[in-house]
Amino acid sequence: MTSPLVSVIIPARNAENTVGNAIASVLEQSMPDLELIVVDDASTDRTAPVVAAMRDARIRLLRSERNIRCAAARNLGLRNARGKWAAFLDADDEWAPGRLESLLSIIQDCENGYAVDFQVLAVPGPLGRLVRANAPRPAEDGRVEDVDFDAILQLGHDVSPIVSVPACARAGIRFPESGSGGEWVFFLSKLFAQGMQGRLVRRPGYLCRAQAAHDSSTLRAREEYLNVLEILAADESLPETSRRLLSKRMAYVREGLVAAALRRRDGGTFVRYARRYPRAVLRLPRRAVLFIAARARLFLAASAVSRNTNPALPR
Repeated sequence: MTSPLVSVIIPARNAENTVGNAIASVLEQSMPDLELIVVDDASTDRTAPVVAAMRDARIRLLRSERNIRCAAARNLGLRNARGKWAAFLDADDEWAPGRLESLLSIIQDCENGYAVDFQVLAVPGPLGRLVRANAPRPAEDGRVEDVDFDAILQLGHDVSPIVSVPACARAGIRFPESGSGGEWVFFLSKLFAQGMQGRLVRRPGYLCRAQAAHDSSTLRAREEYLNVLEILAADESLPETSRRLLSKRMAYVREGLVAAALRRRDGGTFVRYARRYPRAVLRLPRRAVLFIAARARLFLAASAVSRNTNPALPR
């Protein structure tokens, strides 16, 4: 059997309502030489039957009998990948058209590297498919540039790379299976530590569902995220500038921990984190204002999309 050029890995748990659209966004890419590995993470709904019913020979369904969570599910997909390159997508998100071809065009001549693009918030459109919820930015000009770990951290959002499967295997690079928080920053730090060259194309390619209950938004995942950041910030093999940027992100995650405990009305956890991170408590009013403003923007964007009048819709 001829190996595909790209293995696309989708971890899925209880995603029966969204995994079909995630898969469709991959199969509709202009670069068809791929396999799509869906890792069903012990779902209790119809996720596995929905995937199995999709009649495309490029789809492979792997099943975990126990809940191993996103990071470990991605590792399972990587271990079973037959492609030269691996790309990743969550089961409630989607890819923009042409994303795979765009990333491959800037990285396939460099095995010891990875390619990324912008991640943008998205909401369901009239037909249920995701469309971006924020207007285009001047930086989205399609330019391609080399980036290091610092530049990735300064983007202010997670990025999902396309990366060489053999290079990851040789270097033993995997996602941290301690949880599902901070796995992207950890994974990218390991790519950097192995001397892999990052390339960024300044265009939106990854559509992140804004209104989903992402695993990364839970209190547990925030705790795991902070733990990953603390480990990396203490890693003297990383440049001092990177560790300073990681420390700044730690402050933001601590604020998120305090806010998440408050939203969950978990008094004991709130008091514990408030005592540990008093500065985060002082910044709660500011964070609340930003949270309400962001929710309002998403509501207006979703309303505009439902009327099919969103000026940010892809043309």
